[in-house]
Amino acid sequence: MDSHDKSAVTAEPALRLFLLLWGTVCGAAALVPLVVRLLEPIAVSPWEAQIAMEGIRFNAGLPLYEAGHATHLYGPLLSLMLGIIFKVAGLNLVLARMVFSIAGIALAFLLAALSAARNHGYGFWPFSSWP
Repeated sequence: MDSHDKSAVTAEPALRLFLLLWGTVCGAAALVPLVVRLLEPIAVSPWEAQIAMEGIRFNAGLPLYEAGHATHLYGPLLSLMLGIIFKVAGLNLVLARMVFSIAGIALAFLLAALSAARNHGYGFWPFSSWP
């Protein structure tokens, strides 16, 4: 390649711009349906309605686990958290989705921080004795 070739110099910013635009379009294409589903005021699936009913059962004092009633597969903590959210804000599926989305994102950041701290030698008290 000739050191005076200008096409190689101008191609790199153009490629970066293309990749930036393409990444923005793909990111928007992924985020728009997520936001639409997140803000849907009604249940987006039959399972979500069943999970919401578990929170309502908890608020009403009904047992979550009994012989004639099958609960969902996400564990008891989800029903309890939904019951608390519904007690504070009423039957609000949008708020429940937002709380669980924020909790999931926070958990991902916490795990990433713990992993980075462990890989870079920073001590984190509960995990400082791990090999």
